[in-house]
Amino acid sequence: MTEGKDSKPGLDLLDSADIINQDIVRPVDLGFLPFGQWNNVPTSISSLKSSYFSRKNNVSRRFEHKLWNSLKIVEQYPHLFSYIGVAWVSDTVIKVNKTIFASFLGIGCVEGGLFHKQGNFTRHGFEIMKEQDVRASVGLSISDIDFHTVVLVTNTKGEFGRSSDEQAIQACRWENPMSPPRVAIMKAPYVDNQGPI
Repeated sequence: MTEGKDSKPGLDLLDSADIINQDIVRPVDLGFLPFGQWNNVPTSISSLKSSYFSRKNNVSRRFEHKLWNSLKIVEQYPHLFSYIGVAWVSDTVIKVNKTIFASFLGIGCVEGGLFHKQGNFTRHGFEIMKEQDVRASVGLSISDIDFHTVVLVTNTKGEFGRSSDEQAIQACRWENPMSPPRVAIMKAPYVDNQGPI
């Protein structure tokens, strides 16, 4: 396997199974979010998966941070896309292997957990790019995109991009997919200068 431009020399010569158990990830150096939560002690990807990525989302383990942190790992170690399932393909477009990423996050129901109207991507303002839009985009390679298991997603509000800062990522919060409840408004009886009818 050839080395990626940002990968560590020699590490991509090992297969992913060896790398995931090595203490190679320094969260602070990679830019994990939220910044104040991480230390820079080297840890393994398998340890991060079991203690962080595959644990249920909550205030300290939010989906947008898990996505960002996954992307930061794959940006540093591109060959780990086959284990993690997400990678940047441009500054605003993310390639997602639904099955692999769901597994990495400990999600059993792939479509429901990620892309249903209440799925993680959907609730955080992401949408799957349509095949015709991708084909019309200059510079996007689609040789490994099948538009079923492997898709391209983008954040519809532009809050989540490769160069986004922590504040912008924080703005990419859960959105309630349910419309606001309807409330009946009663009209007051017509009143003229002579008083109520």
